[in-house]
Amino acid sequence: MTLTTINNRSRRRNNYSFTVKQKIQIVRMAYRIPNNVRKTAIKLGMSRDTDIRKWKKNLPRLIEKARINPHARTTSKGPSVSDPVFEKEIKDWIIEQRSDDILVRTKDIINFTIQSRPDYKNGVEKTLVSWVYKFLARNNLSVRRVTRVGQKLSGHLKEVKDDCCQALRQRMDVGGTLHGLDPHFFINMDQTAVYYEMKSSTTVDVVGKNTISCRDSGSNSKRVTVVLSVAADGTKLPPFVVFKGRPGGSIENEISKNNWLACVQEKGWFDCRVGKIWIDKILKPYVADADQSLLLVDHFSVHLSSAFVHEVNELGCDVEYIPAGYTCVLQPVDVGVNAPFKSSLWDFHHQWCLQKYPIIKDNKLPTPDRSDIYEWIQDSFGKVSNDSIKKTFLSIGLIENKSDTENDNAESNEMIPDFGLENEVDIDYVAIEMESLNL
Repeated sequence: MTLTTINNRSRRRNNYSFTVKQKIQIVRMAYRIPNNVRKTAIKLGMSRDTDIRKWKKNLPRLIEKARINPHARTTSKGPSVSDPVFEKEIKDWIIEQRSDDILVRTKDIINFTIQSRPDYKNGVEKTLVSWVYKFLARNNLSVRRVTRVGQKLSGHLKEVKDDCCQALRQRMDVGGTLHGLDPHFFINMDQTAVYYEMKSSTTVDVVGKNTISCRDSGSNSKRVTVVLSVAADGTKLPPFVVFKGRPGGSIENEISKNNWLACVQEKGWFDCRVGKIWIDKILKPYVADADQSLLLVDHFSVHLSSAFVHEVNELGCDVEYIPAGYTCVLQPVDVGVNAPFKSSLWDFHHQWCLQKYPIIKDNKLPTPDRSDIYEWIQDSFGKVSNDSIKKTFLSIGLIENKSDTENDNAESNEMIPDFGLENEVDIDYVAIEMESLNL
């Protein structure tokens, strides 16, 4: 955020009520060069520069608050809580429930409060509804969207993930069976369904309207299977598409005519026959020059078949399996590729719909052609960045970035903020803290 932007916003409010994020930025501007505090205050339309000097003294508290809520305008925690001991008991109960992955709604918190202390807030449910959101805010809690539904506890997932990653990295260390494995040949492959019609559950409409309608083509079940493969160095292998069709039929002829990296299967599924085609067309050319390679897959029946494993091993490529039920934390394609890939697919489909609406007018929306779907798949996968794929492997823990670790250790002493500085000019540590907060 620039100085001009902050200045314009402050003038529109006719005061200088800044957020803690903006205060940190202003301190950085003011103390970047000597004797600049007063000039910064004038540019921002502030009547005095003492506020900036006060923010500099309170910088540790500002940074601490910005980590929790960068949009807050004060470091104050607000009015004192009437019963902090009881609120701590409620928070501990919430944390205990969530540690077991049990859903906790605001209604559940109110019910727990009434059951524990019927006289709290006079037992008035309407008052408790107003209280519960303030309680969440001051205890660093919020209503979150569920991102995973499963039978295994998230804590157990982390334990298994760490054990699997450690075991795999040990095989890559000196003396291990995978020592010297080039990340370029450490490959993860997975299949995902892509539907011809991609729907969104939200749209912009008039406030208060009861029925929110959306047009579709009625082709809810028409889909293809897409095989996505990525390497630990961020390389993307070409996506492979499985269309629904009969081998030797018109769809297979269309694939051959257009030289698509695709095939057909009676139900559009990835079976043993399709698996062999994928190996021949995608995996074999990629690992042809590799001294050593590794294919990481899940416990899908085709991947477990002796025919699939034999075909992969014939290429000099080992097969490593992700434990069943843990792909959500161990499979790079699931963790960091599918979401941006399908988001881009939806954008392509929606833009296609917007082009069709003026043509079809009140008629039924048509279904995209196979050529459209194939092109969208290629372009969408191309938009997934190589850097994000590499970071996904790193974040999971499947590989280690030893060079970064060494650099971090070497620079660690230089990057420790000193909040007791006496020299007003020496404030470069503010930039370091801002980068860690993404400010």
